[in-house]
Amino acid sequence: HSIFRSLPTSHRRPKPPKEKAHRSIGTYRSDQGTRAEAERAVRCVPAAPACRPDLLRRILRFGVPSGLYTILNMISFTIFVFVTEHVGETESEQKLALAVSTSCFTVNYLIFAPMEGFALGASTLVAQAIGRGDRDAAAVAARRTLILGVGFVAAVAALALLFAHEILDIFDGAANGDVAAFHALGMNLLALMAAWMLFDAADVIIGGALKGAGDTKFVMTWALVCAFLVWLPLVFLVRHFRNTMPALWSTMIAYVIVVFAGSAIRWRRGAWRRLRLT
Repeated sequence: HSIFRSLPTSHRRPKPPKEKAHRSIGTYRSDQGTRAEAERAVRCVPAAPACRPDLLRRILRFGVPSGLYTILNMISFTIFVFVTEHVGETESEQKLALAVSTSCFTVNYLIFAPMEGFALGASTLVAQAIGRGDRDAAAVAARRTLILGVGFVAAVAALALLFAHEILDIFDGAANGDVAAFHALGMNLLALMAAWMLFDAADVIIGGALKGAGDTKFVMTWALVCAFLVWLPLVFLVRHFRNTMPALWSTMIAYVIVVFAGSAIRWRRGAWRRLRLT
């Protein structure tokens, strides 16, 4: 003790001021009180139920028709592809026609793939506007997306026709030596493709807007009617009387025009404005 007392005051550990110590204790107690209040508030909030039947019903109500719509499109298109495998009198003609058709469908998909993005954008913007309670804004969003998407497809389809020979040069390795016939048939199919893509793009975007508004049941039902009661019967009828690839591809123009007309009329009449998403 005597040694400690003999040390200079500068080497001793300073004591905290009483005011600062009181402030620290008060802050600690305040933090403890806030934490306790938060814990009590959390305990008072009722826990969400593990399964909400109303939410499950809405998921099935809007999700199932959308999924069936995609399945119906895939089935109908697959049937059409199977039909086009037997176009031509001889085996070589059939192989050539199928090669040209497959090549042009590849080009069609590359051009048309962005339309799925435009449709998703229309669906999202329409749903957000309806969620805000502004259905007029939903109509504006759908119209602007439609103009943008159709304009994009028109421009790209025009470029595809302008450089049709260069595009077909990429695929003419499957021509089995008959490059001239490959290009001749390919030019016809690309022209038909450009014709239906404008209506197809418009229909896909309007369909996306209808889905965003909750009208998924109509989109599915209309696709079912048009594909299996209009298009495929027409395909088999044309195959029976005129089994050529351009004739079969022409049926797709009629098909997409009918689908587009029905979707456009549905949107124009405004039945989607009366739907409730909750």
